[in-house]
Amino acid sequence: MFLVVRLLIIALVGAVAGLGSTWWALESGLFDTAPRIGPWRLQAGGPGTSANPYQIAEDARAGRIGLGPAEGIAVVATTDSAGTPLDPLCHYAVAGPIPSAELWTLAVTDEAGRLPSNPAGRTGFTSRDAVREADGTLAVVVGRTVRPGNFVPTGRLGSIVLTLRLYGSGLAARLPGPDRLPAIRLLHCGGGRGR
Repeated sequence: MFLVVRLLIIALVGAVAGLGSTWWALESGLFDTAPRIGPWRLQAGGPGTSANPYQIAEDARAGRIGLGPAEGIAVVATTDSAGTPLDPLCHYAVAGPIPSAELWTLAVTDEAGRLPSNPAGRTGFTSRDAVREADGTLAVVVGRTVRPGNFVPTGRLGSIVLTLRLYGSGLAARLPGPDRLPAIRLLHCGGGRGR
Protein backbone atom coordinates (compact mmCIF):
# COMPACT_ATOMS: atom_id res chain seq x y z
CA MET A 1 0.00 0.00 0.00
CA PHE A 2 2.81 2.39 0.93
CA LEU A 3 4.47 1.72 -2.46
CA VAL A 4 1.26 2.59 -4.32
CA VAL A 5 0.91 5.87 -2.41
CA ARG A 6 4.55 6.76 -3.15
CA LEU A 7 4.06 6.03 -6.86
CA LEU A 8 0.91 8.17 -6.95
CA ILE A 9 2.72 11.05 -5.23
CA ILE A 10 5.65 10.78 -7.65
CA ALA A 11 3.26 10.70 -10.63
CA LEU A 12 1.35 13.71 -9.28
CA VAL A 13 4.53 15.72 -8.64
CA GLY A 14 5.81 14.82 -12.12
CA ALA A 15 2.54 15.84 -13.77
CA VAL A 16 2.39 19.15 -11.88
CA ALA A 17 6.06 19.91 -12.63
CA GLY A 18 5.68 19.00 -16.31
CA LEU A 19 2.46 20.93 -16.88
CA GLY A 20 3.73 23.87 -14.81
CA SER A 21 6.98 24.15 -16.75
CA THR A 22 5.09 23.93 -20.06
CA TRP A 23 2.67 26.64 -18.95
CA TRP A 24 5.58 28.83 -17.83
CA ALA A 25 7.44 28.31 -21.12
CA LEU A 26 4.38 29.35 -23.13
CA GLU A 27 3.49 32.33 -20.91
CA SER A 28 7.03 33.70 -20.63
CA GLY A 29 7.71 33.71 -24.37
CA LEU A 30 11.16 32.36 -23.57
CA PHE A 31 11.11 30.07 -26.59
CA ASP A 32 9.58 32.60 -29.00
CA THR A 33 12.09 32.38 -31.84
CA ALA A 34 9.75 33.37 -34.66
CA PRO A 35 11.30 35.86 -37.09
CA ARG A 36 10.29 39.48 -36.51
CA ILE A 37 9.79 42.03 -39.24
CA GLY A 38 9.46 45.43 -37.57
CA PRO A 39 6.49 45.17 -35.17
CA TRP A 40 5.25 42.02 -36.94
CA ARG A 41 6.05 38.43 -35.83
CA LEU A 42 5.75 35.52 -38.25
CA GLN A 43 3.11 33.01 -37.17
CA ALA A 44 3.70 29.30 -36.76
CA GLY A 45 3.91 27.45 -40.04
CA GLY A 46 5.96 30.15 -41.70
CA PRO A 47 9.68 29.97 -42.51
CA GLY A 48 11.83 29.58 -39.39
CA THR A 49 8.92 28.64 -37.11
CA SER A 50 8.01 25.06 -37.97
CA ALA A 51 10.84 23.54 -35.91
CA ASN A 52 9.82 25.29 -32.66
CA PRO A 53 7.18 23.21 -30.86
CA TYR A 54 6.71 25.90 -28.17
CA GLN A 55 5.89 28.52 -30.80
CA ILE A 56 3.47 26.15 -32.50
CA ALA A 57 1.84 25.40 -29.12
CA GLU A 58 1.59 29.10 -28.21
CA ASP A 59 -0.01 30.00 -31.55
CA ALA A 60 -2.38 27.00 -31.37
CA ARG A 61 -3.41 27.90 -27.82
CA ALA A 62 -4.15 31.48 -28.94
CA GLY A 63 -6.10 30.22 -31.97
CA ARG A 64 -3.64 31.72 -34.46
CA ILE A 65 -3.22 29.60 -37.55
CA GLY A 66 -0.25 30.24 -39.80
CA LEU A 67 -0.23 29.66 -43.51
CA GLY A 68 1.68 26.89 -45.24
CA PRO A 69 4.57 27.81 -47.55
CA ALA A 70 2.40 27.28 -50.63
CA GLU A 71 -0.31 29.58 -49.28
CA GLY A 72 1.63 32.66 -48.15
CA ILE A 73 2.60 34.16 -44.81
CA ALA A 74 0.78 35.43 -41.72
CA VAL A 75 2.30 38.01 -39.39
CA VAL A 76 0.92 39.22 -36.08
CA ALA A 77 1.57 42.42 -34.09
CA THR A 78 0.96 43.09 -30.41
CA THR A 79 3.15 46.21 -30.27
CA ASP A 80 3.39 49.38 -32.32
CA SER A 81 6.46 50.21 -34.40
CA ALA A 82 8.07 51.86 -31.36
CA GLY A 83 7.81 48.56 -29.45
CA THR A 84 5.06 49.72 -27.07
CA PRO A 85 2.27 47.16 -26.44
CA LEU A 86 -0.95 48.00 -28.27
CA ASP A 87 -3.43 49.62 -25.87
CA PRO A 88 -7.16 49.07 -26.54
CA LEU A 89 -7.89 52.62 -25.29
CA CYS A 90 -5.71 54.12 -28.04
CA HIS A 91 -6.03 54.71 -31.78
CA TYR A 92 -3.38 53.41 -34.19
CA ALA A 93 -2.65 53.95 -37.85
CA VAL A 94 -1.59 50.83 -39.72
CA ALA A 95 -0.06 52.48 -42.74
CA GLY A 96 2.50 51.76 -45.40
CA PRO A 97 3.29 49.39 -48.23
CA ILE A 98 1.82 45.93 -48.65
CA PRO A 99 3.91 43.31 -50.47
CA SER A 100 2.53 42.17 -53.76
CA ALA A 101 0.18 39.31 -52.99
CA GLU A 102 -2.79 37.70 -54.65
CA LEU A 103 -4.88 38.68 -51.63
CA TRP A 104 -4.23 40.14 -48.18
CA THR A 105 -6.35 40.44 -45.04
CA LEU A 106 -5.90 42.54 -41.91
CA ALA A 107 -7.88 41.36 -38.86
CA VAL A 108 -8.28 42.85 -35.38
CA THR A 109 -8.78 40.52 -32.41
CA ASP A 110 -7.87 40.34 -28.75
CA GLU A 111 -5.25 37.99 -27.28
CA ALA A 112 -7.86 35.22 -26.97
CA GLY A 113 -8.75 35.55 -30.67
CA ARG A 114 -12.14 37.21 -30.08
CA LEU A 115 -13.31 39.62 -32.78
CA PRO A 116 -14.49 43.12 -31.82
CA SER A 117 -18.20 43.59 -31.43
CA ASN A 118 -19.32 46.84 -33.03
CA PRO A 119 -22.41 48.21 -34.80
CA ALA A 120 -20.63 48.24 -38.16
CA GLY A 121 -19.78 44.54 -37.92
CA ARG A 122 -16.27 45.45 -39.14
CA THR A 123 -13.40 43.28 -37.88
CA GLY A 124 -10.77 44.06 -40.51
CA PHE A 125 -10.10 44.73 -44.16
CA THR A 126 -9.06 42.81 -47.24
CA SER A 127 -7.27 43.88 -50.38
CA ARG A 128 -10.64 43.84 -52.10
CA ASP A 129 -12.47 46.27 -49.80
CA ALA A 130 -9.81 48.61 -48.38
CA VAL A 131 -9.44 51.98 -50.05
CA ARG A 132 -5.76 52.49 -50.89
CA GLU A 133 -3.84 55.76 -50.78
CA ALA A 134 -2.95 57.43 -54.10
CA ASP A 135 0.51 55.78 -54.01
CA GLY A 136 -1.01 52.31 -53.49
CA THR A 137 -0.12 52.05 -49.80
CA LEU A 138 -2.47 50.95 -47.05
CA ALA A 139 -3.89 53.25 -44.36
CA VAL A 140 -6.22 51.72 -41.74
CA VAL A 141 -7.07 53.27 -38.37
CA VAL A 142 -7.85 50.99 -35.43
CA GLY A 143 -9.49 52.31 -32.26
CA ARG A 144 -12.62 52.74 -30.16
CA THR A 145 -14.20 55.86 -31.66
CA VAL A 146 -15.20 56.25 -35.29
CA ARG A 147 -12.74 57.78 -37.75
CA PRO A 148 -13.18 58.54 -41.47
CA GLY A 149 -11.70 56.25 -44.11
CA ASN A 150 -10.56 52.68 -43.50
CA PHE A 151 -11.47 52.24 -39.83
CA VAL A 152 -11.86 49.17 -37.60
CA PRO A 153 -13.69 49.88 -34.33
CA THR A 154 -12.22 47.79 -31.50
CA GLY A 155 -15.35 47.93 -29.37
CA ARG A 156 -14.66 46.75 -25.84
CA LEU A 157 -11.69 44.50 -26.57
CA GLY A 158 -9.37 44.21 -23.57
CA SER A 159 -6.28 43.86 -25.78
CA ILE A 160 -5.42 44.32 -29.44
CA VAL A 161 -3.75 41.86 -31.79
CA LEU A 162 -3.35 42.71 -35.47
CA THR A 163 -3.02 39.82 -37.92
CA LEU A 164 -1.91 40.45 -41.50
CA ARG A 165 -2.18 37.50 -43.89
CA LEU A 166 -0.55 37.73 -47.30
CA TYR A 167 -1.71 35.04 -49.73
CA GLY A 168 0.71 34.12 -52.50
CA SER A 169 2.81 31.06 -53.22
CA GLY A 170 6.22 32.76 -53.39
CA LEU A 171 5.96 34.90 -50.24
CA ALA A 172 7.28 32.28 -47.80
CA ALA A 173 10.49 31.94 -49.83
CA ARG A 174 11.18 35.69 -49.77
CA LEU A 175 10.06 37.30 -46.55
CA PRO A 176 9.41 41.04 -46.89
CA GLY A 177 11.64 43.46 -45.00
CA PRO A 178 10.28 45.98 -42.48
CA ASP A 179 10.13 48.61 -45.22
CA ARG A 180 7.70 46.39 -47.18
CA LEU A 181 5.14 45.93 -44.37
CA PRO A 182 2.91 48.64 -42.90
CA ALA A 183 4.10 50.48 -39.79
CA ILE A 184 1.88 50.71 -36.72
CA ARG A 185 1.87 54.25 -35.34
CA LEU A 186 0.13 55.55 -32.22
CA LEU A 187 -2.29 58.36 -33.10
CA HIS A 188 -3.67 59.17 -29.63
CA CYS A 189 -5.00 57.64 -26.44
CA GLY A 190 -8.29 58.75 -24.95
CA GLY A 191 -8.54 62.51 -25.35
CA GLY A 192 -4.77 63.09 -25.49
CA ARG A 193 -2.39 63.58 -28.36
CA GLY A 194 -0.26 60.85 -29.89
CA ARG A 195 3.44 60.68 -30.40
